[in-house]
Amino acid sequence: MFAFARHEKKPTMFSVRKSFETPASGASALIGRIGLAVLLLATPLAGTASRRAIFVLFPVGSVLIIGAALLGQRHDRLRFLREAVLSRPVLAALALAAWAGLSLVWTAFPAEAASHYLKVLSTGLIVLLVIAYLPTRTKIANLYLLPIGVGLTVLATLIGAAIGGQAFRGGPDVESSLMQHSVLTGIILLWPSLAILSLREHFGLAAGLAVAVAAATLAAFAETALAALALGALTYAGAMSAPRRTARVLCTVITPLILLAPIVPLALSPLARLWEATAGPDDLASAMLFWSDLVGYEAARLVTGHGLDMATRSVIAGYLPPTTPTTILFEIWFDLGAVGAIAFAVLTIESLLAAGRSAAGIAPALLAGIVTGLAIAILGLATIQLWWITLSALDILAFAILIKGLSRSKRLRVGSLEMIVPERPSRDREKRI
Repeated sequence: MFAFARHEKKPTMFSVRKSFETPASGASALIGRIGLAVLLLATPLAGTASRRAIFVLFPVGSVLIIGAALLGQRHDRLRFLREAVLSRPVLAALALAAWAGLSLVWTAFPAEAASHYLKVLSTGLIVLLVIAYLPTRTKIANLYLLPIGVGLTVLATLIGAAIGGQAFRGGPDVESSLMQHSVLTGIILLWPSLAILSLREHFGLAAGLAVAVAAATLAAFAETALAALALGALTYAGAMSAPRRTARVLCTVITPLILLAPIVPLALSPLARLWEATAGPDDLASAMLFWSDLVGYEAARLVTGHGLDMATRSVIAGYLPPTTPTTILFEIWFDLGAVGAIAFAVLTIESLLAAGRSAAGIAPALLAGIVTGLAIAILGLATIQLWWITLSALDILAFAILIKGLSRSKRLRVGSLEMIVPERPSRDREKRI
């Protein structure tokens, strides 16, 4: 008996911690990690092989994350959803969605527009649910999935640009080119990736990833996408020292651009006519002249718009010329009118201000991500296509995962408060890196 007592092992911290694990919690962690891998690693990489891959992998990864949360610990999801819905950016988005839904009454393509509207709404609902069911804290290993996915995507894009030929390059627009699609994916997901690497102090890897994305953009000869990337980089640099002031400056610049968009073609129409008279037909000049004529002929429609999806569907049906502007500024005003433009401006303002108020480690990346996405849409590369909406939703989820992992992202240093404070019980020890 004394021998048994002498050799009896005392319970260690590891055994105590393991005693609280159950098969359900283990399965929950595994399924959750698979879901994150599908969203952050497989989805951007698969986009280099198929433009439709995001429509399959995004819901699959989302369902896996929600299912993993249902198997694991329960949290107050309803409270989170209530607080999220009552936040200013989400309220602005709901107002824009409500007006877009009302415009289905007077659109000329009600069936197609309603289908597109429901798909966009379901994507937004999936984003809210996934964020609500994300673990309260993201593991450090899971944070690295996104930079790895972006890095592999950029590598595949460069290889495809070198040896893929016309099958990979496709046509001149995003819808017909896998290369253009892959470049935009890398540009959009670059900013949360940079935030993750910077928070873990991998500054060399962050710089290398940014250079690789820029190289892929140059290899694709995507000058417009490169301009959007440059605007994002400029925003990132400015927000490093003063994120709130940068957000206010961006609101001052972007808001008039949205609200006064129809005045721009009217003011530039004389120059456009002079350019066409001297240099011949030009797509940009023709688009400006068409928009200015439209504003003069249909001034009453500037209030309500023509209805959801009218700009895109009318070009496909031949009701509008091929030189119709593809910028989101035209589509918002043409489809939803002044009411939709005001709602879109409020959404932009609230998003920028909320990003500027966020934690210092992620505010620059958030602001740069918003500016890059707006620049891409304003410059006409992507507007309200479903793949762009889904890619933006994936970007939002990436930032949400980053915010969840923010509390785990700081390393312990000698001389810091964490090093001189005595260790706490085991519950707090699990929170340390």
